[in-house]
Amino acid sequence: MEVHFTPEVQAKLDQMARESGRRSDELVEDAVIGYFDELAHTREVLERRYDDLESGRVKPIDGEEAYRRLMEKTEAQRQRHRPGDNGNLRRDSRVSGVSPSGLPTSKPHFAPAAVQAGA
Repeated sequence: MEVHFTPEVQAKLDQMARESGRRSDELVEDAVIGYFDELAHTREVLERRYDDLESGRVKPIDGEEAYRRLMEKTEAQRQRHRPGDNGNLRRDSRVSGVSPSGLPTSKPHFAPAAVQAGA
């Protein structure tokens, strides 16, 4: 089999071959094998998810709800990993730059930690 690449891809392949000390054909074969392995894994995951939905073990959520949950998790991680946070002011996850419809707003809002905790 013969494979043709654009000059840019060929240059990257040649550079990687030089840097790794491996032949270009070995690198291409490894990349294709890795791609097919990843594709098979993705297909398995999707099939399991579909089976879970079909059986009722998992309930679907709409896009806005999924986005809202993602933003809450992201904000919670930011809170845990914010360097130099002394606990006086924290981003309030209820108003952290996400509108009621789940869309990001232009400015984050800060609230005292007691407000965030529901006090």
